[in-house]
Amino acid sequence: MGQYRPMFNISMEHTYFSSGKLSGVNFLPTARTQKLMHNVNLVSRERPDGLTMFFDGEHLEALKLHTQDQDDPLRVEFKCEVEHENFQNFTASSAYEPNKTLYFDSENTDSQPLGGKKYLHTEEFVSSSELIDNPTLAPVNGNLTDRRNPSLGMVSIQVSDQELEELASDSNQLFNDYTIRFKARETYWKYFLIGEANREGAYIRDVNGEMEFEDLGEEQVADGRMARVFITTQAIPMQDRAKPKFQLVITKNNRPKVLVSRLAVATAKRINKVNHQDRELFVSEIYVNF
Repeated sequence: MGQYRPMFNISMEHTYFSSGKLSGVNFLPTARTQKLMHNVNLVSRERPDGLTMFFDGEHLEALKLHTQDQDDPLRVEFKCEVEHENFQNFTASSAYEPNKTLYFDSENTDSQPLGGKKYLHTEEFVSSSELIDNPTLAPVNGNLTDRRNPSLGMVSIQVSDQELEELASDSNQLFNDYTIRFKARETYWKYFLIGEANREGAYIRDVNGEMEFEDLGEEQVADGRMARVFITTQAIPMQDRAKPKFQLVITKNNRPKVLVSRLAVATAKRINKVNHQDRELFVSEIYVNF
């Protein structure tokens, strides 16, 4: 066994998380990739926010045979499964369509010299540009592969002959750092004031004075009670630790009185698509009841 060196990194990012990193992604090599890794002694190691692939310096000749073979290049592919139950809820919807899957291909990145960060998508964030028809239905060597769509898509990394030559140099720091960056979904926050919270003259204000609310009057909720409803005038990016600080206020003796100093914030569990003023909006519903 020779000296293992990094061949490439794959880093996952998401603006939903305060860290900016996306953890909980499992990289599952396809059957063809598993065979390739066994034959040329490649080793993958998952990190909290991605994966690093290593190669064995003593298997360079075997690796070169693949990089120089146009019919069977040195390409590794992974199905990506995400552990977050509400991932599609808190991720921008442009990245998903029925019967399609995301496909991240290193061949679509720029051809700059080896090294540095390279995004595996054409825009600033993952978008519909990376969607392809479900590839898992296509026959491979006469056999159908797993019919289930990977929850986060597929990643395909090809190493060229030139890149392999650079990787085989003395530097252990010379490798591609591929990045996949997701954008958080933006929703309008819709508050339902129920019970004692539904008071005449009640309203919601932003402590920082950055967000305004529209009073939608009263609506009947599922249990038959009436609720006073307010909705933000702008969409708010979802976050695992939401920063907005909204208060429930009433006017008493011509002065504002705070009933709730910090209202509950939007979560990824309750999102609906509604029509509002001839527009289709994603709405986070939040119920205030006391």
